[in-house]
Amino acid sequence: MSLTGTTSKANELAALRTIPRAANWVALPEALSSQGVFGAYPPGSENYSFGAPYMYWHSSAQFPSNHPVRSFVRFGSAVHAFNSSAHLESYTPEVWRIRQPPISSVYASVVSGSALLVAGDNGGGYVYSSSDGVSWSLAADAHATQVELNTLAVFEGKVYAGGTGFTVPSPTDSEVWSDVGGSWAVVRSSSTRCFVCSALFGGYLYVGTIRKGAISSAEIHRTADGVTWTTITLSSGDGVPALAVFGSYLYAGVVGASKNIIWRTADGTTWTLAYTIADFNQAPHSLCASDSYLYCGVSDGTGDRTRVMRSAEGTTWEWCSDWFPKDAYWVHTIYAMLWDSGLLYAGVNDTIKIAREL
Repeated sequence: MSLTGTTSKANELAALRTIPRAANWVALPEALSSQGVFGAYPPGSENYSFGAPYMYWHSSAQFPSNHPVRSFVRFGSAVHAFNSSAHLESYTPEVWRIRQPPISSVYASVVSGSALLVAGDNGGGYVYSSSDGVSWSLAADAHATQVELNTLAVFEGKVYAGGTGFTVPSPTDSEVWSDVGGSWAVVRSSSTRCFVCSALFGGYLYVGTIRKGAISSAEIHRTADGVTWTTITLSSGDGVPALAVFGSYLYAGVVGASKNIIWRTADGTTWTLAYTIADFNQAPHSLCASDSYLYCGVSDGTGDRTRVMRSAEGTTWEWCSDWFPKDAYWVHTIYAMLWDSGLLYAGVNDTIKIAREL
């Protein structure tokens, strides 16, 4: 259905409302049915959600296991999605192939040159590499000290993996591993923080942290060379689960017991408050930028639900989805989002939601 000729976003939304449910389905090619490819969301289930301002949400795929979506990445001609037990590769945005992940729980993914890298937990922290998304080889082994690896980044041609240290049977520091010295080694450690997210901005690598114990401040660690690091302490919050670059700013989603806020910086050193979420039960857990908007996945701890908001300039925000309830198994948190080829991908529980900017 073409929307050519509509004169406003309201008209476009009205036109989308008239599309029959079946019209938006991609037929499953018979040649792929024996290759583990499936039209991932069953007909007749919840499929359409219209949330102001004019975002059209669609349930694209559901993982075969009840674990939250943890990572998205574009690799080659496909989008790859990972949760704690499975790996999906897109044939189209609505048809996905099941792949075998190299480890039991993938929490992060990134492309480095011609390789797809994933990191997570397989009885400890590991990084695996693949040239095709199918066959994998071990790239880094941190399982002796890291219970899991949560974030991956490629900075100045080197790969960085941030993790969480053990608490039992004996405590270990949380660590950032890298091949910056030519072989994989620890380049940053913390006894009070877990390294959970990362972003590149202004010639620096930034790594966000979540507290490990009773610490009442939010920290971001940054480096220009992988060797010398500095710590940025924000005045409120318990952790920084999300970082993203939008326009000329780096944004940080900060969660806390009594206040959830979004900070930003233009130079990496001076941080200002960009937005305070009115309900302190609603926390910003993921950030993702398109050309036009910065998106934030917000969880509601009291309502067992999650939602997406967006901003065109970083300080004024609006809701752009309805509330998505948690499923029977998992929490109300959007851990991962991806903007790719005009679509916003959001991991809602064990389901991939996609939306277009109208």
